[in-house]
Amino acid sequence: MIGNFVATLRRWCHDHSLRLGGTEFSVRNPNRWTRLLRASAGALNLAAWILVLAAPVGISQGAGRLITTEEAAEELGIDLSQPLSVDACIALALRVHPDVLVAANDLQQAVAGVRQARASLFPNISASTDYRVTEQPTRTTVVGGSVIPVGGGRSTSKNSQVSAYLEAYRTGRGDQIHQAQQYARAAREGTVDTRRRLAYLITQSYYDWLAAEKLVAVNIDAETSAQGHVDMVDARIAANDAAPVDIHRVRAQLHQSQLGVSSARNQVAISRASFWSALGEPETPIEIIDIWDEPRELPQLDECIEMAMATRPDLAQTEVYVRAARTGLKIARLNLGPTASVAGSSEYGRHDGNTGTSWTIYGTLSQSIFDGGANRAGVASAKAQLNSALANLERLKRSIRLEVETAWLRLRQSAEAIAAAEASQTESQAALDAAERRYQADVGILLEITDGRATATSADISVVNAHYDYNTALADLDRSIGTDLTPSNPPGE
Repeated sequence: MIGNFVATLRRWCHDHSLRLGGTEFSVRNPNRWTRLLRASAGALNLAAWILVLAAPVGISQGAGRLITTEEAAEELGIDLSQPLSVDACIALALRVHPDVLVAANDLQQAVAGVRQARASLFPNISASTDYRVTEQPTRTTVVGGSVIPVGGGRSTSKNSQVSAYLEAYRTGRGDQIHQAQQYARAAREGTVDTRRRLAYLITQSYYDWLAAEKLVAVNIDAETSAQGHVDMVDARIAANDAAPVDIHRVRAQLHQSQLGVSSARNQVAISRASFWSALGEPETPIEIIDIWDEPRELPQLDECIEMAMATRPDLAQTEVYVRAARTGLKIARLNLGPTASVAGSSEYGRHDGNTGTSWTIYGTLSQSIFDGGANRAGVASAKAQLNSALANLERLKRSIRLEVETAWLRLRQSAEAIAAAEASQTESQAALDAAERRYQADVGILLEITDGRATATSADISVVNAHYDYNTALADLDRSIGTDLTPSNPPGE
């Protein structure tokens, strides 16, 4: 492409002339045209080389802005008028939650840092022009007894130039670039970890909301049952088959059931508010799909810990920080020894009517003799940073083992609790039914009914909690292992 451009320009030169800075370029001056064309081709080739090398570092236009839940739903093709699955809720949260935007901007900043560090690998090309007008007063001097005016008047100066500077080598530059790339990798892992944590937060809030809704229904059933017991005791008192004092016990249980309904409804409001906050507080009312998972086969604990050590993004991020700290220590130690640099510059310009090219190549070798201990302090600081990074890495590994083991034990207990709670629910309901029949047959006592009702309500609550605790525990184990909870294909895509 550049060759074709040069050939076309040369053909044009045979039919045209150009005056540049007082010099005529035409077919009568072929050598001057040749020099001009070679300089133009060289500049274009240099520009193309820079673009090719700079392209892999490309930086996006930014991490964007926070959008509303409604805008996110429209982008993802999610119908907010229909109950949402947990995957749909996670997909929405990943578009509207501020933590995701902060992580994306951190990554953007780290990638820009790589671009800045690599900038010294490329030539620095600049162009400048200036026009100056200077006016000075006239001075006088005496020569042979005569007074002669000297200087003064107005003068002009015109300068235009194109200059290029390239630093071919500098001690520690490669390590600085490598460190910037390590920070960029750490930022990428941080973005993945942010999404993982947010996905778990949404999942946990999702199941908390579902559990709260189910507990409202349980407490309403308990209230209805308690009201039935009040009506039954009233009827027996009216028939002189029960003592009037019996009404107080069942009424107390009724009020307790009403309090349970109120508390459960308040918990629904709290759970919904927490869930809506994570979704950007949408203006459109949102409902969610009920999930009632049955226990699955529990993986081995050792396998879970091994998987966590291999897949946790926060662990990968911390390991990158350790490598970056090692690189930082290497850079700090380089400053203790001699440093070298090799660079060159070239300038082409026109200065007050004179056009020409100048160039310089130079190398520098320097050794700090006394700096007040700054370089050694830099090494000590880098060592401390590395030691802190290693300690953080070890602390995180221990924390991950504890998280995985805790989540695994919780999941196992939740699975066992489901079977126990369901068995208790069946037995307690049978005991309550039997107590009611005995009381109506005047062969039982009221205490059996009230105790049976309390036990049955507790069993119903245990079943709800066990199922949703299991769902949350399963998500917690996935989170602690490092499993990606974000949907690969969000609804609507």
